[in-house]
Amino acid sequence: MNDLRRFIYASRAREGLTENDAQAIQVHSGRTNALDGITGVLIFTGRHFVQLIEGAPDAITDLVIRLERDPRHSRINVLEDERVRDRAFPSWDMLLIPIPNDRNSASKEIVDHLPGSTSQDIREKIGKAFELCFV
Repeated sequence: MNDLRRFIYASRAREGLTENDAQAIQVHSGRTNALDGITGVLIFTGRHFVQLIEGAPDAITDLVIRLERDPRHSRINVLEDERVRDRAFPSWDMLLIPIPNDRNSASKEIVDHLPGSTSQDIREKIGKAFELCFV
């Protein structure tokens, strides 16, 4: 039985949100996620967020509810919400990857920041979530 839940989404960042704001989110989320057993990655473009989070189903549900209420996000587009057996990023409470809001250079920057052990499937899912930013 799969006892982990993976949730991947893209959202619009509040107007005026800066990289410093995203770093503050990462620091706070990293602490909270560590307590809740959640791991993942947060990508910030200056205009959008893309996030992959994994953990116990109830912990992910609670986090998704907080994200939906967070005024720093809007238009949350869910790419994946499923049960999984293994974590994609088991040692990252919440890694922040700041990238430009540019389709052409962003894909390369995302790939450059992900560990070499990241599966092709996860790389493609993160890429698809990033594409949702431009829909």
